[in-house]
Amino acid sequence: MYRLGGIAALLFITLTAGALVLSPRIDIGAASLDAPTTPRVSESAATMVRVSWRPVLNSDYYELTVQTGGKGTGKKLAPVKVEGTEAQLSNLAPDTKYRIRVTAVVDRPKRSDLLSSPSEPAIVRTPGRDAPALLVPSSPTITEARNTSVSVGWEPTVTATGYALEIATNPKFESAHEVRSDSRTATFSDLDAATKYFIRLRAIGRNDALSNWTQALESRTTQPSDPLPLAVASYNVKCHSCGGPSWRSRRPGVVATIASRQLDVVGLQEAQQSGGPQFDDLLDALNDIQPGWKLTNREVNGTLGDRIIYNTDRVRLIKEGGGRYHHQGNGREYHQRFFVWGLFRQRSSGKRFLFYSTHLDPNSVPTRVEQGAELAKVVESMRGKLPAIVVGDMNASQYHVYDVHRALSSAGLIDPLGVMPSSHAVGPTATVERRINTNYDSFNDFASRPKVSVGPGLNGTYIDYIFTTPMRVIEYENVVNLDSEGHYRGAASDHNMLRAIVGLP
Repeated sequence: MYRLGGIAALLFITLTAGALVLSPRIDIGAASLDAPTTPRVSESAATMVRVSWRPVLNSDYYELTVQTGGKGTGKKLAPVKVEGTEAQLSNLAPDTKYRIRVTAVVDRPKRSDLLSSPSEPAIVRTPGRDAPALLVPSSPTITEARNTSVSVGWEPTVTATGYALEIATNPKFESAHEVRSDSRTATFSDLDAATKYFIRLRAIGRNDALSNWTQALESRTTQPSDPLPLAVASYNVKCHSCGGPSWRSRRPGVVATIASRQLDVVGLQEAQQSGGPQFDDLLDALNDIQPGWKLTNREVNGTLGDRIIYNTDRVRLIKEGGGRYHHQGNGREYHQRFFVWGLFRQRSSGKRFLFYSTHLDPNSVPTRVEQGAELAKVVESMRGKLPAIVVGDMNASQYHVYDVHRALSSAGLIDPLGVMPSSHAVGPTATVERRINTNYDSFNDFASRPKVSVGPGLNGTYIDYIFTTPMRVIEYENVVNLDSEGHYRGAASDHNMLRAIVGLP
């Protein structure tokens, strides 16, 4: 008997399923071992059986004997040594009766091993050949969940050559995504944050043999505590039939400009409905070099192509719509003015936001102001507590029709640049943290070089805008592509694209 801290204690071997945990034990000499309990068959496949039993005090390992047929008949298979209290027996025959016994063993190096009496047999018949050949992987567990990934671990299936895993947002595994693993772990990445997922797996064997699926695991990705960057833009791409350089010659530049800034959502203006239509032509060309872009509001007949495109790798579209302004400056259908909107979910954070794009009437100042006020009311009534971003060609600079700016501000929308009436100064409400080329005008009119009349810390003249509800605006860029002498390298549109990186609250 050993003494620990003066207290007499018996220390023994602890056996756990699938592992042998050794502790100091007494030398039982020639004493006998208890026979193990009758093994429990927990699962069977056409060629495999999983059995388990209770641990036996002081044993080092176990020996399984397997016999086909009935008592005293049939064929005995080679004994199986197991260091644990669970075993997977493989290479069995389908539709065959087996008797499985367990014997506890004490390993005695200087003399014969000590064996217990065999347990009572577990009797099992393997399923027929139409059943899966492999056992289901055991003990599947979610080992880690982050905002865009989930990791899974499991106990391996004997004779498996690999594993297939599926993940879906529904328990029926509709539209499931599959990954393969040749180890006992796997990670699903590129997931949506703050989202519930269902996961299952099965073993793969030789000759494409498959086990059944495990029961579905449930996991929820986390939501980051800090805002994650969302890149948005506004771009009047000039309609293909509005004069100036041809759309065919300009399209590569428009597409390259959008693709160069790693954007999530873009509000387009003048992406004309005819000529392809123009917005489809643009989208096809963009996907050729940067796959994953889709279009909202295809059914909305917005004048001159008010549209929203979005990167499916970064955001998911939940709902979409649009509307025609009540106040119109021109009765012709082609000149009717609209706004379009989309409700999105940022995949990296799980946060939802509203995004609007519009192009206000360029001819009638009263109509333009009324449309700005109407848009402000629409945003205010729709969003509730959701963050919102409003972009577009407002045809209203700080020197001409600043009332549109005031109307949007009255609805709780903020101009991150802090554009002031009749001034290039930056107002106290500006929220942007880093400015890039914001001293240039937003309208370039296909000039050979930008009209720069203000210093880097001031605002150029703006008729295009990005407004936000209260949120962090990390960066704001007036996208210009200039050579070393300050000339445009072939402006792709008569408007510059405006880009902002924001953090959703």
